[in-house]
Amino acid sequence: MLEYLTLGEFIVAALMAVAALCAFVWGVASGAFKNMEGVKHDVLKAEGVWGSSVAGPSSSEGVWPPSLKGDEDR
Repeated sequence: MLEYLTLGEFIVAALMAVAALCAFVWGVASGAFKNMEGVKHDVLKAEGVWGSSVAGPSSSEGVWPPSLKGDEDR
């Protein structure tokens, strides 16, 4: 009886691994892993730490696309 319980645990673990793989493939196929650095820069800009010596260059001139420039009043 104990062997069947152990086999069941391995089957559940294998199904969880397949589910994780499917979620990763779905994320890649949907484009969730594109432009990940842009998201980081958006968060740093929103929190006001972009431009500090730790987060990035002293000036963000030329870093942001034209659609994001001039929106400091948000």
